[in-house]
Parts: sequence; structure tokens; C-alpha cells
Amino acid sequence: MSKQHSLSMEQLLHDVIERIMEMLPVKSLLRFKAVSKQWQSTIESRFFQENQLRQREKSRDPDVLMVGFGKDKLTGIYKPVWLYINVGRDATICEVFDFSTNTWRYTTASAPYWISYYHDPVYVDGLLHWFTQCKETKVMSLDLHTETFQVIYKVPFTDVDPYHMIMCNLDDRLCISQKKKSKQVIWLFSSGNKTWDKMCSIDLELTSFQFGISMSIPFLPLALLERKKLLIFPRYFGTTLVIHDLETKSYDAAFSDAFIGYPVCYFQSLISIL
Repeated sequence: MSKQHSLSMEQLLHDVIERIMEMLPVKSLLRFKAVSKQWQSTIESRFFQENQLRQREKSRDPDVLMVGFGKDKLTGIYKPVWLYINVGRDATICEVFDFSTNTWRYTTASAPYWISYYHDPVYVDGLLHWFTQCKETKVMSLDLHTETFQVIYKVPFTDVDPYHMIMCNLDDRLCISQKKKSKQVIWLFSSGNKTWDKMCSIDLELTSFQFGISMSIPFLPLALLERKKLLIFPRYFGTTLVIHDLETKSYDAAFSDAFIGYPVCYFQSLISIL
């Protein structure tokens, strides 16, 4: 066998191994860095790390962390954002943390509305989103690249009680919901035609009977598993992670404990935020 042919076979073998490694969890990859200098170089390369993260996201099987910020979609730079109400100036002030100087700086554009302080901001596709605190509740967004605000969506419900509203990132789409009496309706935003699509309705009477969860507490959608199962969690004082089958309309307990905390879904990645 010629030397050139041997080298090409060796490269082909490494390419196959690299594709396999892209499917592996971060914990395993960190151990495999000790196998060889070539493996270490591959695992530490930005190209591999981005491919590995994409593969984990495609798996639709996020990990759940019992414990937020966003990143500029174009530059890949992460940006902590602080949005707060200055009552004296009757304005919402926005500051962004700059990692290059390790300081907070004010954005040029100011927020057009007060924000609802009952809810945390939600990151989806390069934008941070808040509910507005005004007569007609809207969703206000901050573009993390241009650092400008826009009011892009009006919520698809009336008679808004901030304690009964939920906003989250579900399957990389903006998701909002409202609890009303014994039902909680969940909508997903369609960025293509700028409309809200009704996803499902949670029967709070049934979940209260099955899991002993108070009907007064809305659920937080956490993840869409296998495209047909919705992982949900009581927003306050939750002790049970619940799976709602969108096809059979059934409910099952995924995990229970005396106190869970505040779970968030994430995909393991080798990419550092700094």
C-alpha cells in the first residue's frame, strides 16, 4: 500500500471518528481529549464544537438543569442585559455588559414601554423578549446585535393577569400561555407570518387530581420531546415534572421530589461563553 493511500485512509478513519464524536455528550468528550493530540486538537476546534452543539440540539433531547442571557446571533458574542424601570424618569433603562472592558454600558436606544417585573426575559434567536406593562399587553424585544428595541407582537388573549401569564423559549420558538380558570392555553409564535399558533390546552383540573398540583398555579413549558410530548413544570413551588402527550392528551409524572427548584433545559456544549 502506498504512503499516500495510507494517509488518505487514515484521514478517512479520523473523519468517521469525528462524526461519531459529534454525537457524544460533553462529559465523554472531555475525557477523550487524553486519547491523542489529534483527538484533543479536534475536540478543542471551534468547527467541531459548533457541529457537536448542532447535533445535540437536533436530538430534541435536552438536559434539564435545576438552577438566563442571550447572544448576538451574528457575532456569537454573549451579552448579559439589565433592563429596569426608573420611576423618577418614567422610563425603562437598558444596560449591556461588555466583556471586552468588564463594564456595564447604556444602550443608545431606550425601551418604548415599561416592562412587566413579574416575568424574566426570554431569549429566542438573537432576541430578548419581555411582556410590557401597559393597558394592552404586548411583547417587546431587544435585538442583541443592533441593541435596538421593537414591539413586535400583541398577545393573543385579553383580561391579562400577570400572575397567570407565562413566556418561554420552546423548541427555539417564542412561547406564551395564559391560565384561565381550569385551563391553560399555550401558543407558539410563527416568525414567518407573524401570528400566534395555538399549540395545546392544559387541563388543570386533571393535573390537580393526578399530581396534587394547585389549579391556581400555571405550568411553565420546558421542552418539546420527540415532537409530541410536552415537558411542563408548575411555575411556583413545583415538586413534579409532568409530561403531556399532545396526541393522547394524557399526563404522566417524569420526576418528583420534595423540592426541585427552578428547572431550565439546555444542551451540553464545549463552547465557552467568554
